[in-house]
Amino acid sequence: MIRGVYLWAEMGSRRLHVVAFDVPYPPDYGGAMDIWYRLMALHALGIDVILHVWQYRRPPAPELQDVCAEVHYYTRPLWRDLLSVTRPYIVASRRNPALLERLVADRDPVLFEGLHTTAFLAHPALSGRMTVVRMHNVEHDYYRQLASRTTHPVIRTFFRVEAMRLQRFEKILRHAHWIAAISQEEQRQLAVRYGVERVFLLPPAHPYREVCLSDGTGEYALYHGHLAVPENREAALFLMREVFSRLKFPLVVAGRHPGQTLRQTAARMPHVRLVANPDGPEMDRLIRGAQVVLLPGWQSAGQRLKLLASLYQARHLLASPAMMRGSGWEDLCLPASTPDEWVEGISKCWDLPVSEAEAARRAERLTAWDTGHHTLELVRRMGLGNGA
Repeated sequence: MIRGVYLWAEMGSRRLHVVAFDVPYPPDYGGAMDIWYRLMALHALGIDVILHVWQYRRPPAPELQDVCAEVHYYTRPLWRDLLSVTRPYIVASRRNPALLERLVADRDPVLFEGLHTTAFLAHPALSGRMTVVRMHNVEHDYYRQLASRTTHPVIRTFFRVEAMRLQRFEKILRHAHWIAAISQEEQRQLAVRYGVERVFLLPPAHPYREVCLSDGTGEYALYHGHLAVPENREAALFLMREVFSRLKFPLVVAGRHPGQTLRQTAARMPHVRLVANPDGPEMDRLIRGAQVVLLPGWQSAGQRLKLLASLYQARHLLASPAMMRGSGWEDLCLPASTPDEWVEGISKCWDLPVSEAEAARRAERLTAWDTGHHTLELVRRMGLGNGA
């Protein structure tokens, strides 16, 4: 059970629609992990979730039936509305009349997971409904950053156009009762545009209950992430080509769907090991066994669940400023930007055990990120349960 949910034991069960932009099981990347563990916490609080799921790259997950009262799948047409002049593609491709029919069949509150899912937020049939939009990024900022780091001219143009559409479309948030921000920095940005009184912080949901750092020293450095994501692929290649070409410490690169370039680069370096598609328990073992977890990144949008996972489990963390910006955890990681700084930082902490004082400091700081506490605040704001 998610820690803290016993506080809600006196509440009666209520129904809640949750519209998810992707199948959230297995929780093997940040967005899926965030939604899955929030569903678990809602279930533990006695909330009957009617889950609406957009399926386009992941199969249906029977496990969702264990934490939801109902699960409805919708096929995302990858080709439709690509050239829409009114809506961003990530929104237009998730517009399905069957979803609206199910939402208007009752008066239960609706949680939209991501701006992606809000095609019907302003529909007159939902007027007066209790609605929350959980922002997973300030999406137009995220897409502009994607465009800035993409070299393919067609893809770069798509990202730029999508960013412009998303910036215009974001005004739909005026129709939401509440806007839940994923990070403190994005909470400040959204509050300026939509009002302090309507925006609150809802950090990523996660399975970690306490800081648990391994004794002694580890035998390798670790980079982990979804390796099909361009930024993560670029980060892994940066570490191999610019940093570990100058170091002989062992490096493990772990994550989903590594491409051919990553595989070939790792194969040419005898002290680099590539772990493809580890499951959740294996990834946690890799994090706990590392001497230092490396978190290079160039985008500051959203909140990085791999940073959160590492803070709970890793001995030492070395991170780029963009990875830490706005997280509130800047002082819990060693900073590095240039290849020289990465080499120096890794060397500095290689033989250094993590101290009890550091573990205690992390535990104190991460208390505020308890999933049960923040889910409790969400259901209170939505008026769920007898005690609301």
